[in-house]
Amino acid sequence: MERMPHCLLCFQGSSIQTMFLTTDDEVFHQAEELAREAKSSKQYTDVNGFSLKCLQCQELMQGQIQAQQHAKITGHKNFGEIA
Repeated sequence: MERMPHCLLCFQGSSIQTMFLTTDDEVFHQAEELAREAKSSKQYTDVNGFSLKCLQCQELMQGQIQAQQHAKITGHKNFGEIA
């Protein structure tokens, strides 16, 4: 029997995604626990809801989609998260 890897790393541009087999219950439960711990200790970023400021022109925006659109239109690529 051929053994399947626990995960697969996919490189798409500058982002890396890790995909796990959905049939591996142990990995699934470990991922759930990790997500619970990260959420309870605020160790995550809501990429659709966080507030950003363009550090080149000071424009305020909400989420990664607006930041990507701003970068595409202006060529600006320097953003900071604001509270």
